[in-house]
Amino acid sequence: MLEVQTITKAELQQYMIVGFQDDVELLNRFHHKPGSLQGCVHATMKNVEECASLMPLQYYRLVLNEKPIGFTITGPAILYSFGINIKFRTKELVLEWFNKMKEMLRNDFRVVLYNINERAIRFFERNGMENIHQDKEYTILVL
Repeated sequence: MLEVQTITKAELQQYMIVGFQDDVELLNRFHHKPGSLQGCVHATMKNVEECASLMPLQYYRLVLNEKPIGFTITGPAILYSFGINIKFRTKELVLEWFNKMKEMLRNDFRVVLYNINERAIRFFERNGMENIHQDKEYTILVL
């Protein structure tokens, strides 16, 4: 069973590395700053710092059978960022994670994604989120 455990922002980077590691498509195609693992983590952490200065964020590690497999960040009615290591990213596990997010966020939240992240946009649309806005850079989906 997937566990979603609270962590501090200081702990976040290590779980972000786990979540992004070995996901070649994410690193080279779907990340807003494609490149190396460290480069993608650095760019994401920079965005997290900027967002954290504007709104309160909560940080979580994802754990499966006592093994860290990724991270999630939420804010007020927003699923801000997430990553599940590709080695553990089964359809069942991802749906379990999404259902936990819906429960944690009381089925009332939005996701803002870079348009380049087509894979995540498709996932959320397939699982009941509505695309309410798209511009040149971002897509906003709501539950």
